[in-house]
Amino acid sequence: MEVNKNLRFVYEMIYYSEVDEIVRQIESNDLEEFCYVYSSTYYDFDQKKILKALSRTTELKKISLVKISPTRKEIKYIFRLIHNNKKLKKLDISENNFHDIDVDEFCNAIKNHPTLEKLDISYCSLDTNNLYQIVHSLEVNSTLQKLQMDGNYIDKGQDIIKSFFASKSLYHLSLITNSFNDIDDIINIVNSCLLYTSDAADDMQCVDLGGRRIIKK
Repeated sequence: MEVNKNLRFVYEMIYYSEVDEIVRQIESNDLEEFCYVYSSTYYDFDQKKILKALSRTTELKKISLVKISPTRKEIKYIFRLIHNNKKLKKLDISENNFHDIDVDEFCNAIKNHPTLEKLDISYCSLDTNNLYQIVHSLEVNSTLQKLQMDGNYIDKGQDIIKSFFASKSLYHLSLITNSFNDIDDIINIVNSCLLYTSDAADDMQCVDLGGRRIIKK
């Protein structure tokens, strides 16, 4: 396996015998991007060993850990790698079951991160309280610009929207495929904002509410 700064693989491409080589590349600390996407379970390998090695890195700028179904111990490694990688700009941990995640610990890892610009926690089985706590903690963050929270279990969104508007740097919040019971309250909160279709507002300051985006003035 050739050493490079951008290591990408999917689950079905990893043989058990390759794990030590992957860990060696991770521990070289030259990696700037790491992409790990679950595809299937054709081969058995030590995922914990890979995540443990990742937790000791310091130079990563982009991390994708999608559909990997981490255990509680492995989630701890993910928190540690967020904390240790001070140059991290993009973090995608979508499509993981985080219903019993330690939200306080996760918030501590991201709220004061000095470089994080984009965070994707879509389809992570998080409920309204979890997601409000996360967005609320990010009010003090000065770098995060885009937050994806699609496909979670949000029934009431007004407090989340309020925290979005209170954020220092956040300008894009995506909440697609969530069912809101308080849509009238949300509309009252954003009544001083401009409303665009999704296509018209892709690169603008916005919050996505299932196909429409509300633009911060």
